[in-house]
Amino acid sequence: DKIAFRHQLIQEYYTAEELKKKLPHLRDEQLQWDYLNYLKWTEPMALLLGLLDNETQAKRVVKLGLEIDLKLGARLAGEVNFKFQKQTVGLVLGLDVPKRFKVELLGLTKSNQVVNELSQALKDSDWGVRWNAAEALGNIGSEAAIPGLLKALEHSDDDVRMRAALALSKIGSETAIAELLKALEDSDWGVRRNAAEALDKISTAQN
Repeated sequence: DKIAFRHQLIQEYYTAEELKKKLPHLRDEQLQWDYLNYLKWTEPMALLLGLLDNETQAKRVVKLGLEIDLKLGARLAGEVNFKFQKQTVGLVLGLDVPKRFKVELLGLTKSNQVVNELSQALKDSDWGVRWNAAEALGNIGSEAAIPGLLKALEHSDDDVRMRAALALSKIGSETAIAELLKALEDSDWGVRRNAAEALDKISTAQN
């Protein structure tokens, strides 16, 4: 008289549904130590945040996640219902951490809410910030990241251009074709290689 769900994603979804019912009754300490502190609960918690229609509860879970582990909290900040993401991503933006690390954390959110911030970081005077920003934009994989990445293809730093081309490869959008074709003539072989791979990926997708 019991139903068993063998597919992991289905199991995690129904676990998230049950956790949603329990959430208002869980103390902060209990939520942290019984759930957020365990890797096995990460995916159900992420799914839970997408199901929540309560902004206060969503921010609560993200705040508690950030207290446990900054990377976990950043991941959860981007999993909440999109209408709350500005607020939860704002928690990551407000962290007092080195800029290189903050850019990495913003990338972990995979939220469109951080695209402008990361695009600005491509112009930073610190090469590490620029590198992390280009990589983060590629990981987000959003069309909204393309304008900033196309500008980065013209950056004076070879490594920034190379990472921008790699990020565009991950996104695989036709809108980047013209600039990627120009990048095939770049002075740096790494930029040329990544541009060629990006064009190949776009061509394959079109077919």
